[in-house]
Amino acid sequence: MWAGRHQEAIEPLKTAMRLSPFDPDMPHWLHFTGRALYGVGNYAEAITVSRQICRSYPNMQPAWRTLLAALGQTRQVQEAEAVMQEAVARFGEDFGQPLRLAASSAQELRPEDREHLVAGLRKAGLTGG
Repeated sequence: MWAGRHQEAIEPLKTAMRLSPFDPDMPHWLHFTGRALYGVGNYAEAITVSRQICRSYPNMQPAWRTLLAALGQTRQVQEAEAVMQEAVARFGEDFGQPLRLAASSAQELRPEDREHLVAGLRKAGLTGG
């Protein structure tokens, strides 16, 4: 998935979660699924998965970035602002530099995938960095 094979990653991730519903790595599998959905442009489902992660595993910062980027891609700027405020309250002001952090800490191996994430953050109205 991090190598840009988003579509190919979705079903195996869903299968892994179904076969091991109490896996301690569940937050990671969910996050990988959300990012894969984002990668294929299924922003609505990426939002749903990312919201689930943010509720169930609220300290998983990358999921908040996926949520913000997907909200940006769907032009839900006001919702993204509210999510960003919540994330900054939870993680501190450093989270308020999403473009810098996304570009430097994104797990995607391909530059175009990192830029896709940053583009969503920009569309969400986030310009820090």
